[in-house]
Amino acid sequence: FQPYANNIAEFIRTYAPGAEIVIQQTWAYRADHPQFREGSDWGISQEEMYNRLTVNYKRLSEELGGLRIIPSGYAVQLARKLQSINFSPMSEDDVAKFNYPDLPPQSGSLVGKHYYMKNEDTQEFELKADLIHLNARGEYLQAMVWLGMLYGIDVTNLDYVAEGVGAADAAFLRKIAQKAIESAGNIPETC
Repeated sequence: FQPYANNIAEFIRTYAPGAEIVIQQTWAYRADHPQFREGSDWGISQEEMYNRLTVNYKRLSEELGGLRIIPSGYAVQLARKLQSINFSPMSEDDVAKFNYPDLPPQSGSLVGKHYYMKNEDTQEFELKADLIHLNARGEYLQAMVWLGMLYGIDVTNLDYVAEGVGAADAAFLRKIAQKAIESAGNIPETC
């Protein structure tokens, strides 16, 4: 994070001295990310990625004067642990068997998605994967965490359901978001 976090914080303190600086804790990548495979450069699991991110965000918060941390990463990890349907990664060989427009199952995923993109040379659709960014469920969860943290509201009292998220799932994700918000001052380093 450094020296960039110091540079950004100093810039904000100089040009917007009344602004509160907060840090968003990011999330561990999806379980089928190549860096979690045996023999990868990282040599860690998804859970260890979460643990290391959490330790480093806490350290950064202290280095910058005890900034509040928006616990998006904790919310994602908590949802992964408590949801009734867990994401089950497929092997690369099984994923390669899919043909346009069929997609691999994404049930239980909060991070990442498969999609098709047209190859400019061959004009054929190729299956791609984003295993880093939040999908619709993850974005909804993140929005609830930010809303509750920044506005101090209990998000379990809301009834908004985003496109791509079912009503029951939205209620579950709001409960997870609220639990993460309530733990924001003491985010667990392991989940």
